[in-house]
Amino acid sequence: MKASRGRQKAIEESEFGVLDEKSPPDESVLLRLAKHLGLNSRALVRLAYDPIPAEVSCPKEVHLIPSSWHSMVVNSYLVVMPDASALLFDTGTDARKILDLLDRHRLFLRDVFITHNHSDHIACLDQIVDRISGHIWTGVQEPVPGARTFQPNHHWQFGPVHVQSRSTWGHSKGGSTYVVTGLMSDFPLAFPGDALFAGSMGGGKISFQAAIESNQRELFSLPDSTIIFPGHGAITTIGHERQWNPFFAHP
Repeated sequence: MKASRGRQKAIEESEFGVLDEKSPPDESVLLRLAKHLGLNSRALVRLAYDPIPAEVSCPKEVHLIPSSWHSMVVNSYLVVMPDASALLFDTGTDARKILDLLDRHRLFLRDVFITHNHSDHIACLDQIVDRISGHIWTGVQEPVPGARTFQPNHHWQFGPVHVQSRSTWGHSKGGSTYVVTGLMSDFPLAFPGDALFAGSMGGGKISFQAAIESNQRELFSLPDSTIIFPGHGAITTIGHERQWNPFFAHP
């Protein structure tokens, strides 16, 4: 449906039948559907018949914090740095989980990075603001009360830890991905919010074409080993998405 809306191509029942993700159609239908919507056919067939994402281990420096927003699960992430400080990427909806992690591991919360200002990603920001010793950051086109703004390709340095912003807009007006290097992990970590998911992407609410192009330019230029920590769903890697994401896989 994201591709159908984004490319403005209806999926006619008379041509493709009734589509139900719990009971995928024959491969021949999927192949015609992929061509119709400009998706990678090989990746779409795999997604239909094997929808469980590849398991990617979460590095020990990163704590995944799931929370609920209506029927969805929202991910936020706490990244622990060598000096026992932490960076938070989005807040999700449950401040208690964030504060419990900080207290349990005796961490102080340094800066908070907002990928985009949709409500599910900043819902509990006001409940943790008193614990922030640094700043709240958000892209210049994604204003958030109390946050400092920045232009794309902004850089931050926290001792050995480096954070770079990349513009991945299209799902939202000015969405940002944060790429983190300098931790114990030997590979980059990327926090794209809703720009990219395992096997999918955020809907192009502002511009579907911009969402595709900004992801290709800013995310798929990263090394295959880059771990992706999306705003919803499973952790994945650039290499896996380059091969198996129907929106971005090579022909």
